[in-house]
Amino acid sequence: MKAYFIDELEENRRWIMLLGIFLIILGIIALSFAMVATLVSVLFFGMILIIAGIVQGIYGFRPAETKSGLNFELIFGILSIIAGGLIATNFTATAFSMTIVLAAFLILGGIYRIIVATTNEFAGKSWILFSGILSLSLGILVFIKWPFSGLYVIGFGIGVDLMFFGSALIKISSAVKDVEHI
Repeated sequence: MKAYFIDELEENRRWIMLLGIFLIILGIIALSFAMVATLVSVLFFGMILIIAGIVQGIYGFRPAETKSGLNFELIFGILSIIAGGLIATNFTATAFSMTIVLAAFLILGGIYRIIVATTNEFAGKSWILFSGILSLSLGILVFIKWPFSGLYVIGFGIGVDLMFFGSALIKISSAVKDVEHI
């Protein structure tokens, strides 16, 4: 199995490298236009919910003999369309809301990791402590800068993620030739 995976990577090494470069470029663009990336991603999320709601609603109209009790598919389809419509028409407010939830998540997650790392003994606890301090710090920073941070944090996060994943793909593609077959 492992040899097959390595063979697959070797055959597609150039494509993986190109994908990594492309993702880094997209990440730089997202970082350069973080506000646009934030609003576009929130709008995209709203559109996905609308499309999912339409599909669920269509499925909800299947023949009565294939349904059991309440028509949950139709109900959830309508709810998805409403939620997606609200997000798509109020994407700035949605970005602000998602950012404050993200800040709370980072703060609480950071506190939890710090507590776990300082009250337990285990290998690698310094990395958990570092991760907790970093999460807590980022959460506080996002919260302090809110509502302004709501305009760029999501796009910034997407840009950073694209750049790191692109870098990982480049590293993998260049390391594949050094791996011995098992």
